[in-house]
Amino acid sequence: MQLSELLKEKTTSIHEETEKANLARKIIDHSISLDEYKTLLKQNYCAHFKVHRAAKEYIEESKDASFSLFSIEEKLAQLRMDMGFQKMVIPLLSESEVSINSIAELAGALYVLEGASLGQMLISRHIVQCSSINKSTHFFFADPNRTAILNNWKRFKSELNALYMDDKAKAAMVESAKNTFRAFSQKC
Repeated sequence: MQLSELLKEKTTSIHEETEKANLARKIIDHSISLDEYKTLLKQNYCAHFKVHRAAKEYIEESKDASFSLFSIEEKLAQLRMDMGFQKMVIPLLSESEVSINSIAELAGALYVLEGASLGQMLISRHIVQCSSINKSTHFFFADPNRTAILNNWKRFKSELNALYMDDKAKAAMVESAKNTFRAFSQKC
């Protein structure tokens, strides 16, 4: 079984739980309020920031260049622009509950963040129909480049599936993915 398929199979339950608890569902049904939208921006920023920080620290310490963090950095920039547009203060995060200590853990965390980009595409179709969000608002995070997202996802899956992992590494990868899903449910 390919690693991407293993991750999908082993994280389906927590993925569904996270989606049910996440405010993005209110964008899909067009019921999100402006305050909820701001909370969602903050939650997404915090989750992406924490994983990015842990991934960057791991890559710098290990000199491992298996994966690029460019798409996460781009998402963080988009979230900062959206938060700025809403006149929100960017949270200063000092501690991270996310820890990445191996290529397996990095792969699991990035699986969730890269996969979340696919959700951005769905959100982008619905957010403009949310009447409680100012129609003059420009959405950076929810206005993704669909071609780039699909190409990044295909590239990531190819890089992921090219890795060799023993059973212990696979377990660490799956746990890291689950922890990353949990990061989206945590308060910032």
